[in-house]
Amino acid sequence: MVDLFLDTSVIINREFSDNQEKIIEIENFLKEKNKLISTYVCMELNRTVLADAETLKTYLCDCMNLEEIWERIEALGNSTRMKHRLGLIFHRITEDVSDLYEARRIMEMWLRHYPSIILKEINVIPSKTDCEQGQYMPDYGCRGIKSLCRVPENVEKNKGLLKILQIELVQDVNKDRGKLDICWSLDEIINNPERTKENPRNCFNVGDILIALDVPDNFTLISSDKDFFLICEVLRISFYYIDP
Repeated sequence: MVDLFLDTSVIINREFSDNQEKIIEIENFLKEKNKLISTYVCMELNRTVLADAETLKTYLCDCMNLEEIWERIEALGNSTRMKHRLGLIFHRITEDVSDLYEARRIMEMWLRHYPSIILKEINVIPSKTDCEQGQYMPDYGCRGIKSLCRVPENVEKNKGLLKILQIELVQDVNKDRGKLDICWSLDEIINNPERTKENPRNCFNVGDILIALDVPDNFTLISSDKDFFLICEVLRISFYYIDP
């Protein structure tokens, strides 16, 4: 049996893609394979999908009809990831209904069964970060400096690899300015690992790296995020890219 370690993007696309062929493609690819995620990936799912679903539930309660909800989502801006995820979740819960009250019922049912739906046929292993927000669902807050996580220790242990990755990313910044935040956070936490807790934004910025560090030996990381090409190359992790 093939051993796969899943990133959040694959799980989100499997559950929410508005392209039915893409869902079938992902399901077929994952079928009869040993699928793992870490509790840190659970935290990422809580912080994004679960938080967005709770936001959408608020929209469903506040708005008078489904059209008004879509207008609120559209008003969020053109490039936000939150807007994209809200749109996918909204499409999912309303694809077979046109009634606001039925959509509310489906949303509440989805939230009630969120862990079993989002983690269908996926096993969860402890993260080397010991991130508290990934230990159970639902939770998507971070207590910052009060957190009992081991992210600073994980950074300290892998400081050599992180320095190499930082050098590679700096060279890539001219092509992709979006990597600037990652470079700044890497520079800060390499010099002072405790800054991952003092400033939780650092932890979020290097989240893909922390996910990759959780991949067990002989597992292949699966993602629709191209950033993992470089991360996995430096960390010497097998990587398979799935088109989003």
